[in-house]
Amino acid sequence: MGANWIILFAYLPVGLPVIKDASISISKGEVFSEFFLMSIATIGAFIIQEYPEGVAVMLFYAVGEVFQTLAVSKAKRNIKALLDQRPDEVTIIKDNKPATVKAEQAAIGDIIQLKPGEKLGLTAN
Repeated sequence: MGANWIILFAYLPVGLPVIKDASISISKGEVFSEFFLMSIATIGAFIIQEYPEGVAVMLFYAVGEVFQTLAVSKAKRNIKALLDQRPDEVTIIKDNKPATVKAEQAAIGDIIQLKPGEKLGLTAN
């Protein structure tokens, strides 16, 4: 029984935050959230006295969450880097003559001139 207590103690840092998130999601009416399902899986493993499996399931889930967070933040950084490559100015045609203006000054209905290889420097307002 001593080894089982060590395993249960190992469960606390990875399991309690997920169980807490499960109870928060249940209180908001989101019963079948990923937190609830992970909690049920590990509590079920403990009920049938499969302590290492219960800890392993929650540990793998926690590691997966870390990798997901890293992937999302990397994707956001990459998207931001792509958006930062926009030019600050665009060429619009006014009175049949090209005029260079700040991208923020281009309005809906303006005719934009793009040269070959040039990037479109507009932002969403």
